[in-house]
Amino acid sequence: MSGPGKRRPLRTVFTVSRHLAVALALCTLPIPWHEIVGHGFVGVLCGGRVTRFQLFGLQLLPNFAWVGIQEGLGVCDHTGIGSRWCVHLTDLAGSMSTFIVAALAAYLLWRFRPRGLTFTALLSLTLWATDLLTFTLPSFGLRRYIWSGTRYSEPYEAAVSLGIPGLLFQAFVLAAFSSVALMVGLAVVPRSREKPVSACLPPRV
Repeated sequence: MSGPGKRRPLRTVFTVSRHLAVALALCTLPIPWHEIVGHGFVGVLCGGRVTRFQLFGLQLLPNFAWVGIQEGLGVCDHTGIGSRWCVHLTDLAGSMSTFIVAALAAYLLWRFRPRGLTFTALLSLTLWATDLLTFTLPSFGLRRYIWSGTRYSEPYEAAVSLGIPGLLFQAFVLAAFSSVALMVGLAVVPRSREKPVSACLPPRV
């Protein structure tokens, strides 16, 4: 005969599985977001037209084919972008678009401190900030993933081409990533259980 005690482990397994599924799903989305929203959407807004699009080695444009990941996990090429400034802005928009999502998620975590699946989802989205950080590492002389990955820093080169001093952009990336990490840290630390001020006041007569 099954009782509450026997159902609790199954419920725990189901809950953990849901959280893992949400985390894994959201942790695979920054690459499509980087290419589609960052490069693709901004490039189209700048007057361009997407000529080639590839995700995880699968080319979707101009034709459907498996091309491998020699060029990276995602590629979005344009034609017809009107100016060099817009080209550099489109290059910068890839990593900046994922960072904006991460910063917003970190703020929501810090401000509202949700629980359950909402907490798992927002915490997973804050990890998108690593896209900007790791893509800036080559500007410090490292590979993107320290031991492997490209030596080309797309956001850094784009920012410098837009007239932003390289050192200033590097400092911004480090400070911005640290701010996201700080908000996440504050969000996961339990709030101090202080008595409300009204509890310290003498009772009314």
